[in-house]
Amino acid sequence: MTILVCLDRDGTINEDKNDFLGSTLDWKSKVKFLPGVVKGIRLLNQISDLEIFIITNQAVVALTGTEFDMLTEQRYKEVNEYMIEQLAKKEAGIKGFFGCPYVDLKYAEKSKQRGRTINPKYVVDNHPDLKPNPGMVEKAAKYLGKNLQECEV
Repeated sequence: MTILVCLDRDGTINEDKNDFLGSTLDWKSKVKFLPGVVKGIRLLNQISDLEIFIITNQAVVALTGTEFDMLTEQRYKEVNEYMIEQLAKKEAGIKGFFGCPYVDLKYAEKSKQRGRTINPKYVVDNHPDLKPNPGMVEKAAKYLGKNLQECEV
């Protein structure tokens, strides 16, 4: 049986200083792995039939305004790919990533109260990929040619 490990990104793998990673031209210099992450992933890599994925809500893609212009779906994918490459250089393997740029109505309302605007195309209540829904975990299993019942999650 395949063991499927899905890790959140911001604040779990990397430092999250609420600086909207990817929003500036120098974003690569801001990628900092949390203490123990590299070692932990290396240890997990030693377990046979175990695959690791990053699954991440990226609500910032839904935000509009000049400070968020660079935070596109393409950019969050570039950030994830870069992080996986950097971890691989440290012999800490991650199989892939899945991200969700959608937000629910509650998030959209909170953002509005904070003076931020949301691109309405990203407001989808109960989107299957929006955590805690299992959509991204299911996609990781499918990527491995499995369904969740065939994985230990």
